[in-house]
Amino acid sequence: MLATRCPNCLTVFRLATDQLAVSGGQVRCGHCNAVFDGSRNQIDLPVEPSAGKAPANVSTADDAVDARRSLLARRSAREPALNPAPGSAEPPLRKSSDAPPNPASALREGTVARSAGIPLAHTPVAASDRKPASRGRVVRSSLLGLLLIILLLGAALQYAWWQREYFRVVWPPSQVAYEAVCRISGCKLTPVHDIDLLQIADMSLREIDDPHHLALALTIRNRVGLTLAYPSVELTLTDNHNQAAIRKVIAPAQYLSDPSLQDNGIGPRAQVSVGIRVDTTTVPASNYRVKIFYP
Repeated sequence: MLATRCPNCLTVFRLATDQLAVSGGQVRCGHCNAVFDGSRNQIDLPVEPSAGKAPANVSTADDAVDARRSLLARRSAREPALNPAPGSAEPPLRKSSDAPPNPASALREGTVARSAGIPLAHTPVAASDRKPASRGRVVRSSLLGLLLIILLLGAALQYAWWQREYFRVVWPPSQVAYEAVCRISGCKLTPVHDIDLLQIADMSLREIDDPHHLALALTIRNRVGLTLAYPSVELTLTDNHNQAAIRKVIAPAQYLSDPSLQDNGIGPRAQVSVGIRVDTTTVPASNYRVKIFYP
């Protein structure tokens, strides 16, 4: 058990350690209702006397009451006098030898006085001095939370638009959502650039008039259900030692008969035939390699 003194009315109380832990040491005085820090105002209890020295308890309690009256008198002398409200008067201090007002309070106070040897009034009640949040603070917190949700949603939508090609590949149903967004906003959804989704189904290289004028024929197949962009074609002619003799890169605008078709792309699971003419000048070529890619 611990003891603490109210700094307002100087009443001493006994209380348990768990009472201080309820609200960070803040307790409410049962005499004057003042809230104070019980931990900072702890005092040492006098040594509990033996059963044969009961009169000493009364004397100690009387001395404590006298000390309290003396301290209150000094405090009143330092502070300016106040006009008391009509009909109000300070309740007289009661010594431990006075008769209690009722048997229940006599039993409660007498037990504590005999065990502590000091005048006690009521057991302090642990209290919290926190003020409830104002309505304006709640409204501000709600608005900030709503603003944060809107910002996070906007960032997620921006990322989804930035990675639109990726989402259209890994989740084809998202194509419908992107097309709807473009119809509303007036944007244009470009074909997907993913070279792994294209395949060279067939290719051949033949002479046209002489060994230095060649024609390359390609068949490019779209393997998925998305519209894919036309790729660039790289043709490498090699010599007898399989070393690269000529390397040419042909863009879609060069091998398409109608360059406007480039914006349409290769339709879902469609295949297109490409014809490319190549002039090797005077370099002899014995073999060739073909690769498609996106720049």
